[in-house]
Amino acid sequence: MKKKLYIIIFLSIPTYIFSQTSGSFNVGGDIDKFYPVTFFDGGWNTNVPTNLKLGRSDIHLNSTSRGTLMANFDYHVTNFGYGSYFIDANVKPALNGLYENFIAGWRDASEKGSCRCIIIWIRGGNTTYYYQSNYVVNPTIYDGIQNVLPYQETNGPSHSFKTYVDEYASTKGIYQSRMHILPQMLV
Repeated sequence: MKKKLYIIIFLSIPTYIFSQTSGSFNVGGDIDKFYPVTFFDGGWNTNVPTNLKLGRSDIHLNSTSRGTLMANFDYHVTNFGYGSYFIDANVKPALNGLYENFIAGWRDASEKGSCRCIIIWIRGGNTTYYYQSNYVVNPTIYDGIQNVLPYQETNGPSHSFKTYVDEYASTKGIYQSRMHILPQMLV
């Protein structure tokens, strides 16, 4: 009888299981352009950062010697002005291959809107990327093929492709950033 009681008590205790998500996506458009790709902050409602890993291990994926990438993004978006927002990026671009950089920049796209997402500008040219995350991130590609350009932030600016790598994104390692919200925006 005690055993049955313990089993009932054990089964009635709520448990939370968080699984990783993974998949791949392809960025179309031109190889010399970086297109906005949005990633949802799946950890926001559970009060923890989202960890997104992007990778291209095979230098010959999509074409001969195209290049490789390993990148890790830890982020928690502002979601219209909440605190503790950040994007920490650890980008390891290719050391060989035709293309060294596959990421041109990133930003929080939730400052004035409700997307609860970040934007990462990623090299196009029908290039395949693999991702893994601790929460659902729903990569959405704005390459003019899968979704129209420019990407329009809700109540915010629009974003088209980039043709250069932002200075902060050309680092070969860890970059930590926090967006600065002007005092008048908090009113």
